Amino acid sequence: IFDEIKDEIKKVLGIVFTSIQHDWDFHHKTGILLLEKESTLNLNKFALKCDQMYSEIQKICSEVHKLPDQINIVNATPSIYYIEYSGFKSQIEHILYTKGYDDLLIDWSNEVKKIYRKNRRLFETCMNISIEDIFTILDYERDRGTIIFHVR
Repeated sequence: IFDEIKDEIKKVLGIVFTSIQHDWDFHHKTGILLLEKESTLNLNKFALKCDQMYSEIQKICSEVHKLPDQINIVNATPSIYYIEYSGFKSQIEHILYTKGYDDLLIDWSNEVKKIYRKNRRLFETCMNISIEDIFTILDYERDRGTIIFHVR
């Protein structure tokens, strides 16, 4: 739907976005749209220092993908935290992506989401937050994963 709405978004917001990603929780009737634009955002002023959280993300990623090259934990707004990790694709995920097996990757992404949701209490303890929703976006094209926490 991005191609159909990007001009309208530009008119309304005055910002040119280059891509859109999404995740939905139909059971709870919630979702998130992640709009991206070409620019560099200085994450350092928002970055959180949470060594235990880095370790847990590394552990989970290495179990479901491979150990990511980089992990950023960011407090974007008072109610949104996110973890972005890059260089996560395993060899099989890379092959499935290059051969166009998007349906299998979507199924796998849903399984990965369940694993992150199962670790909700661990994330809450590590970051001292109360999580209302967890969304995950796996961008196989850019080899980047995002876990978004909506907090109370």
